[in-house]
Amino acid sequence: MEPHSANNMWSSLKSLKARLVLEMKVLDCGQNKQIQHLTEDDHRTIKEKTLMKIENVVEQVLADVAQGISPSFVYGSTSSWSDVSFVAGKGLTINGTKTTSVRFESFQSVRKFGLLMKVLSVMYKLVQTDKYCTKRDIFYQDTSFYGTQSILDGIVDNISCMLEIPRWHLHVLATLKGCIAGNLTFQDAEDNLVDCQNTQMGKGFPDMNTRLLLHKLWNNFQIPVLGLVDADPHGIEIMATYKFGSRSLAFEAQHLSVPCMQWLGILPTDIQRLGIPESVLTPMTKTDISKAVYLLDRPYMKYYPAWTREIEELLKTQKKAEIQSLDCISSSFLCDVYLPSKIRCGGWI
Repeated sequence: MEPHSANNMWSSLKSLKARLVLEMKVLDCGQNKQIQHLTEDDHRTIKEKTLMKIENVVEQVLADVAQGISPSFVYGSTSSWSDVSFVAGKGLTINGTKTTSVRFESFQSVRKFGLLMKVLSVMYKLVQTDKYCTKRDIFYQDTSFYGTQSILDGIVDNISCMLEIPRWHLHVLATLKGCIAGNLTFQDAEDNLVDCQNTQMGKGFPDMNTRLLLHKLWNNFQIPVLGLVDADPHGIEIMATYKFGSRSLAFEAQHLSVPCMQWLGILPTDIQRLGIPESVLTPMTKTDISKAVYLLDRPYMKYYPAWTREIEELLKTQKKAEIQSLDCISSSFLCDVYLPSKIRCGGWI
């Protein structure tokens, strides 16, 4: 890349950073409150509060039983999009107006009540002994009791929402899916030094750990975050999950969403602009079309008309393109031309 082109590119990113920082200040989303390294006292306090919250919930169950009252668990509902709202600068947040009640006396929910009690017990032991465990590990401790991995995953999220405690404070981790690469080194929870130059590129639907790390990078350093995804409904949903958060984890939006994230590409309008031939495009399936229409109804879309136009372009052309489709122009087009020129010209939305 020519020196002056590189300078223009970095100048464009600096301008983007300045604008985003200003927007975050105006929205008062707390981006200036950097996440500090937790001390031993901080960890001890978090541990004590977490154990106390679990104890309070279980003690209430025992008290209800002693008084002849049918015990229940209550937590905020995220079962439909009407249960969450979009807040600029924060992302999707739970309304709190609708709750889900899991009652022991109900035939329909007695099994779920038992699952909640079981997982609460597992979490309590993990926190108490300062050990961590993945959701998959917990599932394989008693596969016949949990039934399926997805059932257990839902129970873990329900408990996190009910206790209003992040899942990582409950010492339950997701199976790693996200990857990271680049000039970045950080220290993990066990004081291991992680060198990101020795890892691979990210892929797949964003998991909690990846979203949390990306959120921390922005919150601490205000590094502009640009998203490169396939020009299809699935790629757009990945972008939306990083930027706005997800409905199922709306109660953790303040830790997981990255409101500053900009959609760099591949934009559906780029397909025609770049003259990508029909032969490398893929027709949208009925599932793709349904997902695109579904995306247009998300609560945040009305605040992002440029995103809406891109989705409408997909529905109009009925064609989608993967990032690799740019190889038809040149094998080096993506890295040598597309990305530098889009960044230099501020071609994000």
